[in-house]
Amino acid sequence: MKEFLQTLLAFAVILTAGCGEQAQQSPAPSPAPAPAPKAADSSKPLPEDVAQAAWTGDVEAVKKALEGGQDIDARDSFGSTMLLLSCVVGKAEITKLALENGADLEIPNNEGNRPLFNAAFFCHADILKLLIEKGANVNAPDKQGATPLDIAASEWSAELEGIYRFIGGILKLDIDLERIKKDRGTIAKILAENGGKTADPKDK
Repeated sequence: MKEFLQTLLAFAVILTAGCGEQAQQSPAPSPAPAPAPKAADSSKPLPEDVAQAAWTGDVEAVKKALEGGQDIDARDSFGSTMLLLSCVVGKAEITKLALENGADLEIPNNEGNRPLFNAAFFCHADILKLLIEKGANVNAPDKQGATPLDIAASEWSAELEGIYRFIGGILKLDIDLERIKKDRGTIAKILAENGGKTADPKDK
């Protein structure tokens, strides 16, 4: 259990570093629409205004950015793509838009957390199902070796609740702990039914 909590704490630290900028910024103006789609430039990082649009669920702003040539898989300085951000905050419409535009399901952030990992941690069942339907790897671990099922199937504790509160405070997210506690079993079931495993050899 100690090792698992260390994994979650590491996840929390990198997540708050990577997403905190989006949480603290005020919404930016939508990019001006381009007359015609341009070729995406994957060499450029994810602009802050586009990241903010994904974070807040501004579908129209994200659409305009994509029409203007924005690379769907561009990453911010902490490794988060629009898809990764949408899986943290539960913006399913942004998730759908990203997937429709060919977003890579397996790009991790700097801590090794992939979109499905984020969706499982924050218990966004609708997004989790979308990712699985598109073929996301349900057993991709983070850098500490924890799988999404490790996250969802672990026993609830005061320490775990504290990590959620810490993340919510830093990101200014209104995390519904009662919903999280109630839905973790559903998330674990979805993962297990789709081949999810824990990192514990006894469970394999």
